[in-house]
Amino acid sequence: MFANLRGARHYIETQTCLALKSAGSSITCSRTASICCLRALLDNSCNAGAKLAKRHGYCSMNVNGQGGGIERECCDCCLLAKDLVSKNESCIAPKGFSTVCMQSFNDCCKLNRSNDYEDDDGPIQLNRNLNKSTDRCTTARCEHFCNDRGGTSVECSCRPGYDLGPDGESCIGMFNHFIPIPFALFPFCLT
Repeated sequence: MFANLRGARHYIETQTCLALKSAGSSITCSRTASICCLRALLDNSCNAGAKLAKRHGYCSMNVNGQGGGIERECCDCCLLAKDLVSKNESCIAPKGFSTVCMQSFNDCCKLNRSNDYEDDDGPIQLNRNLNKSTDRCTTARCEHFCNDRGGTSVECSCRPGYDLGPDGESCIGMFNHFIPIPFALFPFCLT
């Protein structure tokens, strides 16, 4: 198994990135495992914040714990989306939100529109004015999220654990791309 899977699995099993061990002594493998562990921690923290907003409608004030800042950010972003939808306003996030905030915001826009949230595999159409006669997100090729801010084009984004592909539409899972070094040079990265 690659070092990045080891790092994410370590976080899932221990809920910490301390004492992370990677196979072999390669700094490349150790660093990759560390980065993937931290990414899993941040994704988990963001999901926890959004879940708090969805279920309870408030955000914890404690940002000092592990991942607390991201948890709070994602919670606030979800609450903002819920507030906009409840007022029948367009669910459009201001520019400048972080990627994880946008993902939480978009997820909660969908939740509040349908009142029946499910994590499907299709793109989530969001941030549109419900009174518009055309919705550019219905024809966009965004793999996960589509955000129509009303400019010249739509903006695609991805779920936590994915990065936007070079085409600006597809989403690449963090387990699907690795350091572009031939693994034959680092056989100890494999377990």
